[in-house]
Amino acid sequence: MACVRVEGVTWGDFMICTYVDLDAGRKARLLLFLKASGNPLLPAGEAEMERLYGGAAFTQGVTYWSYWRGGDPVATLGAVTEARDAKGEIYLTGICAAPGAFDALDALLQTAELALRRWAPCRLKLGANAFVPGLPEWAEAKGFTFSYRLLAMRLGVAGCDRAPEREKGPGSATDARGDRNSPITWSPVTADTAEAFRQVNNAAFLNSPNGGILDPESVGDLMTACGPHPELLSLGLAEGVPVSALTLVRESDGSGVIDGIAVHPDAQGRGFGRAALRQAVRTLRGLGCDPITLTVMDVNRPAVNLYLQEGFTVERVLSSWYEKAMPE
Repeated sequence: MACVRVEGVTWGDFMICTYVDLDAGRKARLLLFLKASGNPLLPAGEAEMERLYGGAAFTQGVTYWSYWRGGDPVATLGAVTEARDAKGEIYLTGICAAPGAFDALDALLQTAELALRRWAPCRLKLGANAFVPGLPEWAEAKGFTFSYRLLAMRLGVAGCDRAPEREKGPGSATDARGDRNSPITWSPVTADTAEAFRQVNNAAFLNSPNGGILDPESVGDLMTACGPHPELLSLGLAEGVPVSALTLVRESDGSGVIDGIAVHPDAQGRGFGRAALRQAVRTLRGLGCDPITLTVMDVNRPAVNLYLQEGFTVERVLSSWYEKAMPE
């Protein structure tokens, strides 16, 4: 979709663009706008922004929109369509707005819903983040109903594998390379194992709130994003069978993010989730990452409890999620 004009307002007043419509100058201004929001979930650098908004998650930039007024962005909204076929869900996220720019968000939501009609019927899930005051009220006024909250958690200095062992089951130990109790062997994802990684990830997250369903191109994007640290994307095998998938991020500021811990449904209940979490922490610590953080939905109580047991604490609520049906 090219830059579009909203009926009733002249072209000179504003325009709405997809990410692929933006030239280098506008992308630079967009990045400054995003960084000024204070939202840690939004890109903090040019490479990260290009990888995210121009990648497969946002349909190669076609389903990420920005609203421009007077030569500067005042609002953004994106749609992640990857899970539509598997889960019947589309996630409206990346929402950012300047003070008093809810009219711009209105226009972006209308643009998104029009562009997403070809994916209907589906459920739209909207992330109302804590960095745009009034966003939850706006979402409810647009017909969305509350579902759950996204929590930000941070690892304490004595957490995870620095803490005493709490469990002696088969998945409780920490490292297949040197831990006699762990049945999992870990290896970076390669072209040969990318499909196994994708299958474990998608099976694990198929029925979870906002679970990340990956297509092959998205896995390729993740592998590229790892750069010189392929261990950030790892596949775990137990007795030769893929059981777990880890997606980690080393940020430019030296912090580490556990972006995804997946355990195949057939392998759940055997301690592999705890083992995967400890492997994730060890990998990030090995890269010098500090702090180490993750996000989790508050309705996923087993995951929340595991993270608390392993030394993570809840820092804040990052966003509230709302949903509504989009019929054909």
